[in-house]
Amino acid sequence: MQNILFSRSFTEKTNSILRRFWWQGVQVEDSSKPFYFRSWDDIYQPKCVGGLGIRNLYTVNKSLVLHSAWLIVSNKDPFLSSVLKAKYFPNTSFWRAACHGTRFAFWSSVMQVKHHLQEQCVVQIHQGNSNIWTDPWCENWENIHTHLKNPHIHRQLPNLVSDLWNQKQSSWNRILINSTFQHQAVDSILQVHKVSSSSVDQLCWKHSIQGTCSTKEVYKYLSIQNTHSLPSHGPSSISSAALSILIGSGIIKPCLASKLSVGD
Repeated sequence: MQNILFSRSFTEKTNSILRRFWWQGVQVEDSSKPFYFRSWDDIYQPKCVGGLGIRNLYTVNKSLVLHSAWLIVSNKDPFLSSVLKAKYFPNTSFWRAACHGTRFAFWSSVMQVKHHLQEQCVVQIHQGNSNIWTDPWCENWENIHTHLKNPHIHRQLPNLVSDLWNQKQSSWNRILINSTFQHQAVDSILQVHKVSSSSVDQLCWKHSIQGTCSTKEVYKYLSIQNTHSLPSHGPSSISSAALSILIGSGIIKPCLASKLSVGD
């Protein structure tokens, strides 16, 4: 499951087997359709928002593929990363790799989840060895080339983040930045903070304290994105009094309480 992103139709067929087993169990002689007491979407929800915490197979599969993409871009397996780079993006970075063309199933799956990495990863600047034009090091990195001041005929454009620093000071060269980029890009660049360290720049997952993109962290992130509000009436609803008790006891986090519909 960590190498190929399955289609929704395939995972839905698997989920139908799980649903039938959940409500009916193994009854060989009884071929009748079981009665579903709760929506499967409700059961999929995390326990902190009223569900049973059963894993969604499509989300599990997607989180595993996303973790594989993280291993590639963070160069955890240098041999695999170098082979994929030589084949699919020899002249650019993983972030600029084209999402079209002939490719095998694994790379196609990685490209389908790459946008999650682009949105939820950031480069932590240390040495400044990140590429200005191809790495996610600032807010507007994807279209930073469109914020160049023209023309640049008489001098070479900077290539690495460290090229935008004052020599021997590691502070931003504001004169160079203002003469190279337009105001919107300048503001984004100056908001980037450098870590006082001699190590190479590090790619960090925004939703992890350690900055590591683990399968568990990815699944939590994707699950929250798919969280839906429970109905305001009926057995699935939560009264305002009950919600206050759950928040006070720590069962439900305050940041997730807004996702729940409160009944009367």
